[in-house]
Amino acid sequence: MNAAGKASGFVRGPSTTKRLEPGVGPQSSLFRRVKPSFRSPATPYAGHSMHVAHATAIVLVLSGLFAIAAVLAPVIGLRRHTRTSLLVSLLGALLASTVIVAEVAAPLTQGEPSFVWRVIATDYFLAMAHMLEGAPYPFFWTPPWVFWVGRLTPLIPVGGMLAVAAGYPARRMAGRTGVAMMVVGSGAILAYAAAGAYAAQETWQGVGL
Repeated sequence: MNAAGKASGFVRGPSTTKRLEPGVGPQSSLFRRVKPSFRSPATPYAGHSMHVAHATAIVLVLSGLFAIAAVLAPVIGLRRHTRTSLLVSLLGALLASTVIVAEVAAPLTQGEPSFVWRVIATDYFLAMAHMLEGAPYPFFWTPPWVFWVGRLTPLIPVGGMLAVAAGYPARRMAGRTGVAMMVVGSGAILAYAAAGAYAAQETWQGVGL
């Protein structure tokens, strides 16, 4: 402050201009990562600890162990009961197929355009990771129905594994029917693994390391 200002009694107040903190300006990586588009801005936000990849793998492994135990159990194992094994295989294939059809059809019933389905598929796995591990989920940016439909995702590998494991001993009695159930179950498992890998990649790449 100069002498003239002091002499006139006019004292300059503190500046009201805010100083931008490093990393939060319009050119920062945070703003660059959340660009306006049709894609949910919360998709990269929720993958900072690879929750999606971990949850996807855990569900796949546990589903396989459960199916193997159900078939190879010493007394009540399905391998000793071919008729029951065939029924379980049919139910497993039906369960996996029903969930897949529901998750594919849900966006269409809500009027969502087809090109955003891959984004919604990622949110399905985020919902599964939130349910199993308490991972972050974009509740503020995602319609409620996406979360509730996404919570059904673990049923896909459960049904697929049961269809494959129970269909193997049932093929001796059912022939092509047992083989068909194994094919359906294998397709469901591959679809789940591929979608989970894609979701994990999408949520990981959006995070600044």
